[in-house]
Amino acid sequence: MNHILLVRLTLLFALISTLFCSSQKLLIQDDKTKPIFTEADKHFLNGEYEKAEKKYQEILKSTRQKSVNALAQYKLGYLYIYFNNPASNYAEALKHFKLFLTIDNKHPYAKRAKNWIKILTELTELQGHYATDKELLDRLKAKQSKADRLHVTLKDSLDNVMILKDTLQNRIKVLEENEKVLKGVIDKIEKIE
Repeated sequence: MNHILLVRLTLLFALISTLFCSSQKLLIQDDKTKPIFTEADKHFLNGEYEKAEKKYQEILKSTRQKSVNALAQYKLGYLYIYFNNPASNYAEALKHFKLFLTIDNKHPYAKRAKNWIKILTELTELQGHYATDKELLDRLKAKQSKADRLHVTLKDSLDNVMILKDTLQNRIKVLEENEKVLKGVIDKIEKIE
């Protein structure tokens, strides 16, 4: 099931990356922010994610136009989930996609944002399960390590017991031989008397 989710996420990432910078002319009516969006998108496409983030934040500060702010929030969300971004942060992405929908849930990208919110929510749950499973695995490894040490100790103790057994068996043989010798001596003494 996790493999299917990963394949779906990969395909969705590929689809969204092709759509990321598509036809903003219909979405942006603010001439003041068009060049900033263009510059931010250029930074994004060149892998300059910090610069792109700063430009999207600049857009949010420079206008109150609903569709422009919504698009900047969407792009910030996408920036934080983009697989090549070393500073990707699913919690931040989720926050920006939710802000995007809060600003304009009728925006042409609203359906995409809802899909991302659903995916990121499921991914967050999977990460929670992974953390729990990893914690359990770490505890099991610690118990296994302790069991391995105990096994070595028991094996060493068994080896010592076997050596002691052999030593005792040898002593018993020596004592049995000494007993025979003493019986022979006693028999000789009794014959002398």
